[in-house]
Amino acid sequence: MLREYAPFIAALLAGGLSVSLGPTMLGRSASGRARLARTSGSALAFFAVAAVAIAVAGAYWTITPLLGALDTGPVAGIGTVSPVRLFIIGALVGLLFSLPGVGLAWQDARREAEKRSKRKDAVATKDDRRAFAEDLLRQMHDVSPRPRELQVSVGGDGGRVLTLEGDIEPEEVERLTAALRQDLKDLGFKRVEGANGSKRRWTKV
Repeated sequence: MLREYAPFIAALLAGGLSVSLGPTMLGRSASGRARLARTSGSALAFFAVAAVAIAVAGAYWTITPLLGALDTGPVAGIGTVSPVRLFIIGALVGLLFSLPGVGLAWQDARREAEKRSKRKDAVATKDDRRAFAEDLLRQMHDVSPRPRELQVSVGGDGGRVLTLEGDIEPEEVERLTAALRQDLKDLGFKRVEGANGSKRRWTKV
């Protein structure tokens, strides 16, 4: 029985997951956060209303023929429905489920933009950079899939060098620098150094 439904279930899941996860992942990316930070609340509300309207209209267009087909029996009826139509149904549901994720990503992006704006209005001090280093260390421990010995400190060149020492690879330091480059610039950092035993590499901010 499940084998007969499998292609149709796959079409529904593909539509739902691709549309629900896609906007959320885009909103969490660096380019997506930058775009969301420039988006006003009214524009986001318009997007939400438009998404609901499209979902309702699309649901009417897709589900009505499906209900008629099911009158002939669950298996035989669903077999007359195009997988493309089922994909669209899943996509419409996924569109609605994506709205909370997009909204949260927008709030995070706006908060980050406000922090950057405040930093630009004030000259960052060594204490600000030290607080950033402590917060970065806490976040790295929180998201790390395994316990690791790691130290994050500020020093060199008037406290404008962020140093990460311990259980961390140089490639991780480069990726971290790329992801945080704007924040590092706003705080006045000039470079990021990574040290793991004999391995040492620095990356310009």
